[in-house]
Amino acid sequence: MDYDEFFRQAEELRPNFDSLPDDMKLYKPLSNDALFHIPLLAISILSLCKIKGKFTTPEVGQVIGECFERTLPGFKGSAQLLGWSSNLRVRTIAALCFLEDSGLIEISEASDKNIVATKKGRKLVDSVVLENSDLSYVISKLQRNHNLLKKENNIEMGF
Repeated sequence: MDYDEFFRQAEELRPNFDSLPDDMKLYKPLSNDALFHIPLLAISILSLCKIKGKFTTPEVGQVIGECFERTLPGFKGSAQLLGWSSNLRVRTIAALCFLEDSGLIEISEASDKNIVATKKGRKLVDSVVLENSDLSYVISKLQRNHNLLKKENNIEMGF
């Protein structure tokens, strides 16, 4: 079907979109499970490790949750504090395991458990950010929001 044919048929059929049920017309914020997909968590962790330099494993779930709340429209104004979600933290651990097994990050054996992006991991993030895609936009926005969060935390602590 070409462009003109589409509009000809639409004119003849006159579809009525007002007949949608009311619950389908309202904006519904995303539930926590909507973003707990390991690939999204993995690329998010990797991109933040690249710009931050070092992350510690205890803070990664909290930071990812706070960044998602600021970056992704479905979580803005959510009644749930995503950074405190135990489900997010469990899936974050799975994403960390995937990244470590893939050689994209290294987790130190020391008690601080620093997470650092490897050369391979930094190269992957750079290639994603250089693309002109939705993912590159979200990753860039995630990194920017993470930097803003760090600055806000420093201001609150008086640094």
